[in-house]
Order: sequence, then structure tokens, then C-alpha cells
Amino acid sequence: MRDYTVTIAESIKELTARERISLKSFDTATPLDKVTEDAPVRFTVANVVTCDVHNERAKKDQNKDYKTYIFVADDGTRYKTGSESLITAFFDIYDEMVKEAPDEPITIEVYKQASKNYEGKFFLTCALV
Repeated sequence: MRDYTVTIAESIKELTARERISLKSFDTATPLDKVTEDAPVRFTVANVVTCDVHNERAKKDQNKDYKTYIFVADDGTRYKTGSESLITAFFDIYDEMVKEAPDEPITIEVYKQASKNYEGKFFLTCALV
């Protein structure tokens, strides 16, 4: 078994072999946590990919199995996140848009919101624009 593996678990659009291989490399994706530090980021979503990651070399206090989500913007820019709150907010938007307005582009604004449960902490979420 390899120490580090990435498997594409889900994609909102069909992927070619080249796209699947390329999306497994997170090095080309910008972390959404970083780009939203000073201001929200806005982009039109071309694809969202869920990756299952297994990392044997994870630190003792970290889970060896986790998910990384890759947002692909319509201009080709890739963003990565592990935020469950963001992916939940996105799929709430996506599911309704696909049902009600399937031909309209989905442009979202990703931003940090203050946690009500943990003072001084923030989480990622998004809104349709």
C-alpha cells in the first residue's frame, strides 16, 4: 500500500482520464482558507470534485483518511478546501439550481463567517451571486 493516495469519489461533471489524473494533484489548487483571509472570492463554478485522501504519514493527532474538495472555476482556476460547511452550502445551491435553472451558470462568493459556537473562530461558506 502507498503512504499517500487520492481517489476521485465524485464529480458534478464527467471527467476525462487526463482531468482525473490532474485533479489528484492538489499543488495546482489555491487554498480557499488563504484567499478568503482579507476578502471574499467570487467565481463561476465549472466543476466540483470530491477527493478521498489516505495519508499514512498524517500527524498523530490528524485523521489519516479525509476529503478534499476541488472547485474548478470557469477560467480554469482551481481552489481546494476541506470545509464541510462550504461544500454543504454549495450543494444546497447546486441542487436547486440544477432542478430549477439548469442552463444558468452558478457563480458563488466564498467567504469566512464567524462561528456562533466558538468565539474568535471562522468557517467557510458561500452564497449565490
